[in-house]
Amino acid sequence: MSLWRAIVMLLTLKCDHATHLISDNYQRNLTGVERWALRLHQLSCRYCRRFARQIQRLHEAARRLAANDVRLSTEARQRIATSLDAGMDAGRDSDA
Repeated sequence: MSLWRAIVMLLTLKCDHATHLISDNYQRNLTGVERWALRLHQLSCRYCRRFARQIQRLHEAARRLAANDVRLSTEARQRIATSLDAGMDAGRDSDA
């Protein structure tokens, strides 16, 4: 990444990109510029700080469930699937 692009990222990171970086952090190591840009953004954005805490809690809960080999009931899986489908349908409607 060029120095100019790094400076632009540090100074102009938006919430949509910040939330992607927060999620990506659990899949890969962020670059130094990405980590600093995210930190700077979170200093002034309470919503992204809240999102980061929520993702961290979900990640920890999933890890605990996996460690205990806990399985969801078929009914619980169906409720989750229905809820996710409803949310995706609402997102498609707002895109139109």
